[in-house]
Amino acid sequence: MEKYLLLILKQEKDSAKNIIASISIVLVVCMIFLNILYNPFLTIKPKNFFDIFIIPSIVLLILVISTMIITYSFNFYLKQNSKELGLIRLMGYDLKKTIKYYSIKIGILYFIAFAFSILLLVIFIPIIQFILYRLCSIKGDVFYYSWQAFIETVIIIILILYIVIFYQIMYINQTSVAGLLKKDNIISSRKISKFLGFSLPNIIYVDLFFIGIIIIAMLDFSGGLSIISFFGVTGTYGLSKRCIPMYLKNIAKKNNNKDYYIINSEVSLFMQQTSTLLVFSILIHIVLPILIGVMNGENILVFYIYNMAYVLLNSIICLCIYKLFSSSLIEKKYYYKKLYRLGWTREKIKQVIYKSIVLYYLILFIISILYIGAVAFSMRRIDDVLLIIFLIIFECCIPFVILIDKSFKLVSKIEV
Repeated sequence: MEKYLLLILKQEKDSAKNIIASISIVLVVCMIFLNILYNPFLTIKPKNFFDIFIIPSIVLLILVISTMIITYSFNFYLKQNSKELGLIRLMGYDLKKTIKYYSIKIGILYFIAFAFSILLLVIFIPIIQFILYRLCSIKGDVFYYSWQAFIETVIIIILILYIVIFYQIMYINQTSVAGLLKKDNIISSRKISKFLGFSLPNIIYVDLFFIGIIIIAMLDFSGGLSIISFFGVTGTYGLSKRCIPMYLKNIAKKNNNKDYYIINSEVSLFMQQTSTLLVFSILIHIVLPILIGVMNGENILVFYIYNMAYVLLNSIICLCIYKLFSSSLIEKKYYYKKLYRLGWTREKIKQVIYKSIVLYYLILFIISILYIGAVAFSMRRIDDVLLIIFLIIFECCIPFVILIDKSFKLVSKIEV
């Protein structure tokens, strides 16, 4: 089994590189903020009881989002390679041996990612701390590394590994051999046909999405809006998982243009696959800009920490989308070769992929900018509102532009 495992990892090196890169960056962001939490040069003087929880709360948010992203990434990797598990079951391995095989495989990838994250951490912690010290006029040690933060990181990483393996065991246990061989392209344990025990019409998700926007835009600007705005997060999940893919598929069926049909089908599938990441993206675009606005003029250190959290979390979401897109292209190379054999030129195939990228990112941008616009409108009464809005839009767009550029460069290198 060990020789077979190493052979499979060698054959899947491109997919393995993508997931290792994604997990490494997520772990680096977690460790950076844990180090900030325990850095004595970056402590704040609390004015009231709630100030004690300002930095720990953002660290907790980052840890929760990071845990979900890591779990989601491994779930994506599992379902892309589920055919391998189906073949192992057909070779005569029972359920226990199959779970053991895949757990070892996940463990190898996870600890390679952890090793890379440690190397990156040595470089990035001094850079991040230097930026914060300069912005806040703090005299401190840029090479400060907290052992307590490192120990807690190791504990958290082990707990995340247990969560990941638990979800993988559930999926393998609940899926038949035929289901594993079929390969499930949608990243979810169950179909989202029911919510709280009953079916929700698509219009409800649309309503929740716009209710979230209206609540943020019309109510008085405060940190409490970040809690109320979970209406919008639920609506975003429904839109990306059901409404928009269904709408694109219906348009594709009514249109006789085969190019248009392939573009809409590709975008609807990838949107369903990345619906969880879109939810995290909207959550970040709602909560952190609100907190940035609240902290403007209150505490300069916390203000810059929130800005840094916004940039880094937005960047890792974009990176994960890019890596999943890269893995998806690797998975579909045989599909593109079939199109080539059917008479499609290489240029036409790449043109269809380019159009799919533009449509997907356009939808993502519109969803994000609607909520950022609502947050900006709710800030209309605070000081330096134009500067804050410009800063938030700039911090949102930079990772987004890099994501599009990297995706286009990736497509240009495809060999059909």
